[in-house]
Amino acid sequence: MSRDLTVVCELNVDIVVDCGDVTPRFGQADQLVPHIGLVLGSSGAITAVAAARLGLDVGVIGAVADDVFGRFVLAELQGNGVDVSQCLVLASGSTGATTALIRSGGDRSMLTCPGVMGQLRAEDVSAAALGASAAVHVSSIYLQSGLRPGLPGLLRAARETGAVTTVDPGYDPAEQWTDGMPAVLDQVDYFLPNEVEARCISGLADAEAAGTALAAYGPTIVLKRGAQGVRVVGGTGSFGVRAEPVQPVDSTGAGDNFNAGFLATLVGGAGVREAAAMGVACGSLSTQGYGGTGRTVTADEAREMALRILETELTCKPAGLRHDR
Repeated sequence: MSRDLTVVCELNVDIVVDCGDVTPRFGQADQLVPHIGLVLGSSGAITAVAAARLGLDVGVIGAVADDVFGRFVLAELQGNGVDVSQCLVLASGSTGATTALIRSGGDRSMLTCPGVMGQLRAEDVSAAALGASAAVHVSSIYLQSGLRPGLPGLLRAARETGAVTTVDPGYDPAEQWTDGMPAVLDQVDYFLPNEVEARCISGLADAEAAGTALAAYGPTIVLKRGAQGVRVVGGTGSFGVRAEPVQPVDSTGAGDNFNAGFLATLVGGAGVREAAAMGVACGSLSTQGYGGTGRTVTADEAREMALRILETELTCKPAGLRHDR
């Protein structure tokens, strides 16, 4: 295999608005806020950039329009060492865009215009790209309406080449959640939802029970719990990995940076506990800047934090949670 990671994803820009203590109100001409910035958005693109910064060879497959935002997205990816040669650049439509409103204390609201995100289809992802990758990661499946029908087959094809498959489902704006999900879960090695997503997909109110129910379909479930770290459920047991306390500037993209650290460690041959600790470290450190890529997380500093986290985890190593390629 010649590539560490291929990310099949939605692509968009993020317009990050730090509201401070201001509550946006309609009908008022101007309210002053501490910061507004244009940064690379999309769960998958943020994961790709963070993984490349950790030293992985990464390619992205997604759809943008031939417009200012589309050119910005591709330039940001390329500038961070991510291969975009298989991205679709569409002559009509608009590139996706998200306005992320953040407030003091870390609360946030996301407003997304999907644009051409949904025009990527499974048949646009070449067999050569899947076959060349040690890992294939798919993000925000509910925003990728064109990809979703063929997603189980795409994941199956990736696994048949020996690739590790991971999915971060993202939030379902339609709040339907279960459409086609059993077939997707059947082809996933590691499923990476946050607690809200896991509860909604499973229909269960308790997050760990939700993780157990989803794991019954086959994948190892990695429940992202924000400042509390993660809970891994699958194989023959479950375990938690805590997060070190940090003072966040912006939590946008923290889960996507987690994905990057998790994937980089798995591709490097380490076990799931080590991967989870590295993911938690990357996610925590990423909150020190605006947007998902505003704070560069280096492999050395992430490993240092991950080692501190692991040193406090004194429970027995779980059996059955290492991915057997």
